[in-house]
Amino acid sequence: MPDSVELPAPSSSSAAAPARPAPDGGAGPGDQGGRPGDQAVTSAAHQFAAAESGTPASAAAADFARSFDPAEGVDYKWVAAYARDRHAAALAAFKELDDKAGSVIGYIGGGAGILTLAAVAALTDPKIPAAVVFASVPSILAALGAAACAVAARLGRPVYMPPSIATAAEYAAFFRDRAEAAFAAQVHLCVALGLEVTDRKRRWVDWSLGLFVAATALLLLPLVTAVACRAGSPGLTP
Repeated sequence: MPDSVELPAPSSSSAAAPARPAPDGGAGPGDQGGRPGDQAVTSAAHQFAAAESGTPASAAAADFARSFDPAEGVDYKWVAAYARDRHAAALAAFKELDDKAGSVIGYIGGGAGILTLAAVAALTDPKIPAAVVFASVPSILAALGAAACAVAARLGRPVYMPPSIATAAEYAAFFRDRAEAAFAAQVHLCVALGLEVTDRKRRWVDWSLGLFVAATALLLLPLVTAVACRAGSPGLTP
């Protein structure tokens, strides 16, 4: 495509078509986009490089973007609209997972801190058996693990956007009435790369939510331990 690969030769009816677009100088991976820490990648050269080292799905999308040459006389308008909708849906899924990770951090931040302070205070209280304090440690560790996974999910990630407006203008000049369809192939590559990043984020969020549930369930351990200590020592205040 215009900024990274050889374009298909124009059809015989486009003998007067402009020369092939020069490589794009679009934004590279250092340009910021989305929330702080995320990186907007709009250069097709960077996107093709990422696809070649990514999953089979993104590699296939790169091959399609390289080779797709819209046929004359075919109505591709709905294909272009579908590509835009898919890209919007991929960005929405990325944001939804990011929000979930942020919620877990918020829930755990206060709860784990209070539980840790309570455990430390209990160590100095002779009326509370040490076994009860130690029984709270697994819940604290699970909560910290959940928070760590949530933070990992929210680390800066590349956000793949279609190439620059200048590149779009080059598509229009080169492909003429087929430009929208040709550009849809580049949007398809952005979607494939975006879903790959979103899937990695989803795994971190899944781990975080799982550990959060485990931390909540493990809060039963101090309660059970306290009941057992009281049953074994009726005169002891658990």
